[in-house]
Amino acid sequence: MIFYVTCIIIVSKWGKVEHLPTVGQPKPTLTSIQGGVAVSFVGSYSHSLDSKKRVFVPSKFRDDLGSEFYITRKFDAYLSIYTQEDWEAYVDKISKLPEADAEEFQDFILGVAQKCVPDSNGRIILEDRLLKHAKIDKNIVFVGAGKQIRVWAEEVWNEREQNRNYDKMREIMRQYGL
Repeated sequence: MIFYVTCIIIVSKWGKVEHLPTVGQPKPTLTSIQGGVAVSFVGSYSHSLDSKKRVFVPSKFRDDLGSEFYITRKFDAYLSIYTQEDWEAYVDKISKLPEADAEEFQDFILGVAQKCVPDSNGRIILEDRLLKHAKIDKNIVFVGAGKQIRVWAEEVWNEREQNRNYDKMREIMRQYGL
C-alpha cells in the first residue's frame, strides 16, 4: 500500500505561515485561501447602483474578498470579481500565453480591470466602461460562481434565467457526474 504525503500551507490573517501535513488526503481543489479557509463564492444578492455609481458589495462576499480585490469584464455582458490571490493567478496564466494571444487578453481583460478597495460602508465605485459593458443602469445582481463573483445587470440576469436550457444542463451534469 502506498501513501502519499502533501503539505498544505495556510497563511493566517496575521501573516503566520502554518504547514499542515496530510497523509493519504487528496489535494484541496477549492478556491482561494483567505485566513486559512478555502473560499468558494455561492448565492446571489441584489443591490442598486447609487447616483455616484457606487454599489454595496454583499456582506456575505466582503469578508472572503479581503480589503482589496479586482473586477473586470468578461466576454458576455457581465463583470467578474476576483480575490487578490485569484487575480494574480489569472494574470499569471494570461502572461504565459503566446505573445500575440496574451496581448489580446491583456487589452480586453486587464486593460479595463479595476482594483477595488471598498469604503467604510462596503461600497465600491464601478467605472463607466465596466457599467457599459455589463449593461448596468441601476439594479445589479451579484452571483457567486466558485472562484469568482459575477456581476450582472438585473434585466440581463433575469432574461438569462428565463432562457436557461434546463434539459441541456441536466445532460451536461449527467455527462460530468454532477
